[in-house]
Amino acid sequence: MKSQIPVLVVAGLCAVAGLTGCQSGARSGGTGARAAVAVDIAADVDDYTVDRVGVLSFSNTTGVQKADVARRYVYAALAQADRFFLTKEETVARHVQRSGAGPEYERLLGVWGKRRIISAPDLTEVCRAAGFDAMLTIEVSKWAEEKIDRFQEGSSTTSVELKMHLYAADGTLLWSGSSMKVGRSQPYNPEMHMRATQDGEAVLDESRIPDPPPIEPLAQELAREIAATIPDLRADADSAS
Repeated sequence: MKSQIPVLVVAGLCAVAGLTGCQSGARSGGTGARAAVAVDIAADVDDYTVDRVGVLSFSNTTGVQKADVARRYVYAALAQADRFFLTKEETVARHVQRSGAGPEYERLLGVWGKRRIISAPDLTEVCRAAGFDAMLTIEVSKWAEEKIDRFQEGSSTTSVELKMHLYAADGTLLWSGSSMKVGRSQPYNPEMHMRATQDGEAVLDESRIPDPPPIEPLAQELAREIAATIPDLRADADSAS
C-alpha cells in the first residue's frame, strides 16, 4: 500500500504529521471544518485524476435503523462539496451488472463488507467496466441519543460518527475522513430542580431534565465537515483554481 499523509483538520486548520500548516497546492482538499476530522491523504494524490466516482457501499453499523437517514445527509454534503460526479450505489450495481463485471463487483463488495479491505484487482475491473475513476465507501458507525439520569449532574448527549474512504481504480487509498461529533444539552443539576410538596417533602421536578440535542442537524453538520476535506482531483481543478 502506498504511503499516506495523516492530517487532523480542526476548525479550518490542518496539522500534518512532520509538517506545519495545511497541505499546499491548488488541488489540495477543502478546509473550514468546525470539528476535528481525522484525514488520510495519499502522498502521491496529485498524480491522480478523479472525475467520476461510484459509491461501493453505504453501511449502517450502529444497530439503529433510523441512522439510515445519514445516507441522505452524506449525499447532500458531497453534492455541496462538489469534488466529483457521484453515482449512488444502486445505480453503480446496475451499471456494473450490465457491463459484465458482476462477479468482480460481488467479490469486491463481499470482501469490503466482511473485512473492510479492498480487493485491488476486482476494483480495477469494476472501475474499468463501469467508467469510474474511483469508488467511495461510507459508514455511519455511531448514532446515539442519551438522556441524563434524573439524579445525575451533567448534560444529555447526542453523538454521530461517520467514516468515508475514497479508493482509486488501482486500489490506492486516495483519501479517508472520519469523525465523531457530540452535541450536549444545557448543564443539568438535580439539586437546582427540587421543590417542596404540601407535606414538606422534597420532590424532583422531572420536567426540567434536558432532552438530548436533535440528532439530524448534528449528522448533517458532521457530513459537511468531513466532505469539505476531500481533495479536488478533477481534470479541470488546476485551471479552475
